[in-house]
Amino acid sequence: MSEELRQKARSIAENIARQDPSQIQQANTHALEQAADEFRRFKEGFDSGNCYLCGRPLATFSEKNICLHWLLKPKGFKKKHFPSLGLTYGFFRMQSYLRWVANQEGFAKNINDMQDEAADNRISEFTICYRHLEWSLSCSESDYLGHPSTQHSRHQHFHFQMRVGGKQFINYSDFHVPFAEEDIIKIESIRAFPEAFTHQFPFGWGMEDALSEEMLPEIINSATIRTDDADPSVFSISSVVQADEGHLISGDDIADLIEEAKRMKVALSSLLHKLPNTRSQTIVSPGSDVVDKAPRSRRKSDV
Repeated sequence: MSEELRQKARSIAENIARQDPSQIQQANTHALEQAADEFRRFKEGFDSGNCYLCGRPLATFSEKNICLHWLLKPKGFKKKHFPSLGLTYGFFRMQSYLRWVANQEGFAKNINDMQDEAADNRISEFTICYRHLEWSLSCSESDYLGHPSTQHSRHQHFHFQMRVGGKQFINYSDFHVPFAEEDIIKIESIRAFPEAFTHQFPFGWGMEDALSEEMLPEIINSATIRTDDADPSVFSISSVVQADEGHLISGDDIADLIEEAKRMKVALSSLLHKLPNTRSQTIVSPGSDVVDKAPRSRRKSDV
């Protein structure tokens, strides 16, 4: 890693961290507004079959016009074209675009970025799906530092995999994709000041966001529809109910609550607060409809 770039990133992070909280909030608000405007343009173009970046139809490919919509596999896009795409857009911009695409089919289920499923040495690892397309990005600690053993992987890099209809198109081991300078600045800022910096993907939320403490109440209370068919499902919800000391749980009360949940087509867990003299705990976990992470086999060089 370039020490000059590391110092540049930390200097930027330190300057931001020293700003007045109101300035930081103003900057965050501005960034969210920009993201909302860009997402609006993306969706308008996507819904009409056009790319909001280059203005061309999503089904077209031009080698002279490098664009993120190449990742949708228009006719003519081949593996050899990917390195120029990675160099042009980098880790975070590529990821944001794919997240937006994936969420056109449903909230979060097509984005498996759950940290507890990542390998111990991974800085970032996730899989994103849309229809017959599957993309995976992975970066280990040694990837980020650069492998000193080989010339082509000395730079800071990440790995990319793409499947089309379940078939190999690009493998993790095919390319060592260099991080853009702005990627490194963001990563270094987060690593140096984790309490002050995070990177979010507005409108590109994945399962890690969906299962966060902030999002769980919304999922339990309003984002779920009760079903007797557990497969497929985006969220699996289970609850434990205990009676307060000196009280019993009425079977009739539970039966009435189950019937109410059926009528309202909501999760039973969202109504448990109505049971008198009880306390409950609800656990939300990924359902069977959530995309699986594509494994990246470890080799001696951890490529």
